[in-house]
Amino acid sequence: MGFDLKKAVGQIAKNAPNMQEAQKGGGDYEPPAAGPCFLRFIGYIELGKQKSTYKGETKIKDKVRLIFEVHGKNYPPKKLDDGTLIPTRITITETLSLSEKAHFFKIFNSMRNNRSEITHMAQMLGEGFLGRITHNTGKEDKVYANLRNDAGYSIRPPYREDPETGESTKLKVPEAISELRLFVWDQPSKEMWDSLFIDGEYEEGKTKNVIQQTVLAAVNYKGSPLEQLLAGAMPDDDDPDGDEDTPDDDPGEDDPSTDIEDQSPQQEPPKKPKAPAKPAPKPKPKPAKAASADPLDGIGDDDIPY
Repeated sequence: MGFDLKKAVGQIAKNAPNMQEAQKGGGDYEPPAAGPCFLRFIGYIELGKQKSTYKGETKIKDKVRLIFEVHGKNYPPKKLDDGTLIPTRITITETLSLSEKAHFFKIFNSMRNNRSEITHMAQMLGEGFLGRITHNTGKEDKVYANLRNDAGYSIRPPYREDPETGESTKLKVPEAISELRLFVWDQPSKEMWDSLFIDGEYEEGKTKNVIQQTVLAAVNYKGSPLEQLLAGAMPDDDDPDGDEDTPDDDPGEDDPSTDIEDQSPQQEPPKKPKAPAKPAPKPKPKPAKAASADPLDGIGDDDIPY
């Protein structure tokens, strides 16, 4: 009995997705598998004061973005035709707060692991950690990968304890594939700013340069050290009036958000972030207009995709 092609095609057309209908967000997206994983800390980015809405309430708070590469047997990097490796990445965006109850403060202390020499999150850029990916269901039943569950964030040092002896063994975390990204709001430098740049556009014409775009959209960008840097003038180190940030009236509450991410010049994280070296002070330089070659020209208003 021969193969009934017509019947098979009819059955496929009946049960398979309608290829005439476009699927939102790319129908082939699958979140990384839930379970334990290795993490490599590859991005620390202070975003300035950002507007966010949580449970219907809009607030303005200092935000920070932490980017991790995900490694392990269930998370192999994608290999492009030209040999380029694209790792799985997860981004956490939290309120930049040192309140004891703040998520950021708890993440920092878990990663620091009682190391007294670590006084700033940026000092841990490039280090390896362990984590556990969990799945959350959002709008339209879309599944998101997260490093946080009901007990909090799972990010911790890469050690495994022997249940019989109690001895800890340090596990080997795969090296980073992506270049490191660093941006500290009050101490920007050209190198930091350039590390955030992402070239290109998506098919629908939106820029891929979403990190720089988000920083530029900060409520306190006007008069900030970054604005002066891009205009060619930085305030002196000892200038008490150089910081025009408005105070955060509510630093204790966090608005959690974790997603899958994106890649720029690798740099050694500073032992303790310092302001970039500047030329001899000039008498009250006035900010000039940014050059037309500035890569930030023409960037529109996009939603933060991760």
